[in-house]
Amino acid sequence: MPTTFSGTVTLIDTFEQTRTDLSITDYTVELEKGTINDRFLLEINIHNVITSLENENGSNVLNDGGVHKFIKNDNMYILRNGVIYDAQGRKVE
Repeated sequence: MPTTFSGTVTLIDTFEQTRTDLSITDYTVELEKGTINDRFLLEINIHNVITSLENENGSNVLNDGGVHKFIKNDNMYILRNGVIYDAQGRKVE
């Protein structure tokens, strides 16, 4: 299911000294077999970050049935159909 993303994800290739905005283009690279450490970095800039899931009355502000990303205590979470997942898609108890 497609979702909207408000922000940018930039792939930084430290070997080639390039920055690629993955929200507008793809990045392809062919590497030799083995381990590549410290070559690639992801820079994530999120706009319109939700800082609270409740309004002043204590009710959930995200009851629209959509998929929402939010940050709480410096961790990113995903809310979908009333269930909260961590950034790797694992259900949060």
